[in-house]
Amino acid sequence: EREKLEIALKEAKQGERVKALFMANMSHEIRTPLNAILGFIELIEGSTRHLIPDSEKEYFDVVRKSGNRLMQTVHEILDISQIEAGTYHMKSETFDLCLLINEIVKECKLLAYKKNLTLEYHCDETPALVHADHYGLAQAIRNITENAIKYTEQGEIIISLQHKNEGFVLSVRDTGIGIAEEYRDRKSVV
Repeated sequence: EREKLEIALKEAKQGERVKALFMANMSHEIRTPLNAILGFIELIEGSTRHLIPDSEKEYFDVVRKSGNRLMQTVHEILDISQIEAGTYHMKSETFDLCLLINEIVKECKLLAYKKNLTLEYHCDETPALVHADHYGLAQAIRNITENAIKYTEQGEIIISLQHKNEGFVLSVRDTGIGIAEEYRDRKSVV
């Protein structure tokens, strides 16, 4: 009886791993042609935008936004699939967290601007050297920042990085709908 349970558990784990590997492979297969599509639409827009009536120029923006949204979704699927499959390998390296956050804020400025929101970033210590997985930490900070913009209808988003004890505290404060009560006390120190 016990052996049957162990075999069933092993088979279930194997099935989950195969599914996750399949998803990771499919994500990769989707991402490659999508990169080509986004690259070529940019080239086409650059050479033809001046020939198109103003009423139709917004089509380029729609294609670009839709393509970027799809690319973001594919990246998220790939990340989750790699984690589930056990193939995501953290690459710890030393880098300046202050500069990383600054780059992410620059990327997100346009999103905030389109919603008439103020997006500010303050770092009290530079360099703010950390030893961590650059990609994973960047994704987490990008997601937090984009969510702050997404759920804020008016006002501001203020991001700050402060040195505290042996690490750093990143805070994101906004005038949005807020976080549910049960999640408010969760904090992480890098």
